[in-house]
Amino acid sequence: LVMDEINPTILKTTIEAIPILTEDNFSIWKPSDNMILCAIIMAKHSATTHNNVVTSTNEDDTIALWKTILKRFISTEPSNCACVYSQFANISFNTSNIEKFITEVRSTLVKMEDAGINMEKDIITYDLLSHLLSSLDNINQSITHSRNGEDIKPEALLDHLPE
Repeated sequence: LVMDEINPTILKTTIEAIPILTEDNFSIWKPSDNMILCAIIMAKHSATTHNNVVTSTNEDDTIALWKTILKRFISTEPSNCACVYSQFANISFNTSNIEKFITEVRSTLVKMEDAGINMEKDIITYDLLSHLLSSLDNINQSITHSRNGEDIKPEALLDHLPE
């Protein structure tokens, strides 16, 4: 089952065909909808994620599968923290796609928070400033020379970037 190949109308029809959960239909509802949800989850992740998440004990159990996914991506284990920080450290800035930079920074900052990586906002901002090109020195100056350092925050930097 490959979700990218599913006709949206068929998917909508399938979802609408799921009965409203009641006490009377729970015994029928649970296995059927568990199977559909597992199929959707398993169809929408990469081969690497599949190899690291899906096991014989969770492949047919939506709740167990979801818990394993959360453990993998929101883990505070040092190996995950290193991976998440590496993503942050390797974000590249390209003047032709500033929106991508902004999206990657915001996404990675959320991942860092989820993984329990605590860094001072100013240090994160200084690191991000080092990614900018010299043509954007005016942004660098306005951030680093802000009154009382109040603008030395990632969001302030992202807000200063032209979109």
